[in-house]
Amino acid sequence: MSSRAVLVTGASGYVGHKLIEALAKDRGELRAIVATDVRPPRERLPGVVYLTLDVREAALADALATHEIDTVVHLATIVTPTRGMPRDVQYEVDVLGTDNVLRACVAEGVRRLIVTSSGAAYGYHADNAAVLDEDQPLRGNEEFAYSHHKRLVEEMLARYRARHPELGQLVFRPGTILGVGAKNQITAIFERPAITGLRDAETPFVFVLDDDVVACLVRGVHGDATGIYNLAGDGVMTLREIAARLHKPFLPLPSGGLRFVIAQLRRGGLTDYGPEQVAFLAHRPVLSGERLKADFGYTPKTSREAFEVWCRSRFGDERRYRDQAVVVTGAAGGIGLATAWAFAREGARVALLDVDAAGLEEARRSMVRDGHEVLALPCDVRDAAACAAAVEAVVRAWGGVDVLVNNAGLSHRSLLADTDASVLRRVMDVNFFGAVHCTQAALASLSSRRGTIVAVSSVAGFAPLVGRTGYAASKHALHGFFDSLRTEVGGLGVNVLLVCPSYVDTAIDAHALAGDGSTANAKKVVVGRVDTPASVAAAIVDAVTRRRHRLVLSSVGKSAWWLSRLLPDVYERVMLGKQGPEFGLG
Repeated sequence: MSSRAVLVTGASGYVGHKLIEALAKDRGELRAIVATDVRPPRERLPGVVYLTLDVREAALADALATHEIDTVVHLATIVTPTRGMPRDVQYEVDVLGTDNVLRACVAEGVRRLIVTSSGAAYGYHADNAAVLDEDQPLRGNEEFAYSHHKRLVEEMLARYRARHPELGQLVFRPGTILGVGAKNQITAIFERPAITGLRDAETPFVFVLDDDVVACLVRGVHGDATGIYNLAGDGVMTLREIAARLHKPFLPLPSGGLRFVIAQLRRGGLTDYGPEQVAFLAHRPVLSGERLKADFGYTPKTSREAFEVWCRSRFGDERRYRDQAVVVTGAAGGIGLATAWAFAREGARVALLDVDAAGLEEARRSMVRDGHEVLALPCDVRDAAACAAAVEAVVRAWGGVDVLVNNAGLSHRSLLADTDASVLRRVMDVNFFGAVHCTQAALASLSSRRGTIVAVSSVAGFAPLVGRTGYAASKHALHGFFDSLRTEVGGLGVNVLLVCPSYVDTAIDAHALAGDGSTANAKKVVVGRVDTPASVAAAIVDAVTRRRHRLVLSSVGKSAWWLSRLLPDVYERVMLGKQGPEFGLG
């Protein structure tokens, strides 16, 4: 008979209950499964010993000895404290409870300890690395009880690893855990009628599916792995994207304004949280899951997939574009690829058009693996016949086009005096005539389906931009063309949307042309917040749904809109001050 036996603390909690279910279903060589908690079990499964036990009690050591436990899974923690719970109580459970578990394990000769820590142990700091791997320092903020306590727990675990190497440790640092029925302080944000966030921060969330957390714990129980692993799905979802996916308004507030609001709520006794919560939104840790995949050998669902599981369990399958056909140009990367994914997740069939055939095929394979219906159609939008053939292929496959996203774009970085006319013509051919060709090809189908035409323009479409005369001209032309087209097709039920991003984290600047037609290799000049392609895509899907005519993104874009109209001379001076030095103008 195997001597392996496992004791689980916090076994009546959200993850604990699922773990006990999984172990009871697949016992492997387990001789005993002991579930402990101060709360009664949700159900009593055959073959499981249930004990009412507080992790702070000395009786824990007796339980380890009685059942000859060699593996402990320590899950007991206070994730979401009840209103008014003193911080001392949280500290006693989280920190002193873990100290008691460690002492008992060493005293009773436990062989392995598996602990769920948290990504919150890294802390919420402005100077956090963009993506945090397991070697980054743990700086859980003292102002956040959970974050601070997880840091203290991990420091304690490190001391025990040094002093008691006979107790093998397997430590997981999960991101926000989601799944069917998940309910915590993070999901409470998503449940509100409107999602409140920060104007000057993206607030990225890293999610992990509860089933993946349990699978890693089960693998840890049955195996011999030790080490420390972030437990998070690839990718992030920003609050703006989450609001768009939930079909809820996003209310961006300045950091100072949100601090004031939270302070007033706390003063009125409506919340236990204080103004420090702004850091919780502004500097969320983004976890790398590479070590989990490479060394532990487990690949969890992505953050978006985990969110979808929770979203559909809570709100049902409310995908807004089920079985509609969406055509996206410039779809091999950047905003185009992100927009294709955003529509696909809303149930759309998506046709990807780009000159980059290899990039298209890679995108197609990835989306198909995710269960989406996709066509990859290599197409140079400068060729009207190629655009017509691509649209015809979509109509043959899916019966028509419901949304056309004209996103293919090209930039240049050079003063007009140093720019060959062929460069300006090439930029115009891609940015303007490419959109014209695709729109003409799809117009009949869009009219029959009362669809939407999207033109991804830029702040340069309504305001001057030094060093990019041809780019600005092509985007200005888009505005004149599509604003005029709206008057022609509006009566047919076709909506026309102009999208004007400002600074987005894409490769368009890296691929910009120099004045002689070579690659400029220009460094991106940034003013204000840099949007992610995914956040722009989420805004596009939402604007198409609302049948908006214009979408100006970011506070910088909106400021440029008004300043260029009301005070054009001031705008030009500001623009020259920000962009001019790059060209020797400042």
